Amino acid sequence: MTEAELQKACIGILNDSGLVHWRIPLGQSGMHGKASGKSSCIGFPDLCGITSGGQFWAVELKTTSGRLRPAQVVWLDRLADSGAVVRVIRSVGEFAAFVTNLKG
Repeated sequence: MTEAELQKACIGILNDSGLVHWRIPLGQSGMHGKASGKSSCIGFPDLCGITSGGQFWAVELKTTSGRLRPAQVVWLDRLADSGAVVRVIRSVGEFAAFVTNLKG
């Protein structure tokens, strides 16, 4: 399964879950910094949201062999240090369990 296929499946799970969630698309049509013209969110997690109890969460999706880039590690660490629930997810089943846990 590619990361794009994993992301599509995970978004489907989120859409059915009732959780508030979003994805920030980066790249040509994504968010850009005014000064540099480059993305201001390089490395930001693939999916994020807020639980009904107000807990912010963020997920980086990777295939079983995918590796985190340094900018992704920085974002995940910063978010975790701020109290967010962060995960690296590598399968649809793992994501489904994560969402079930978020819903409590």
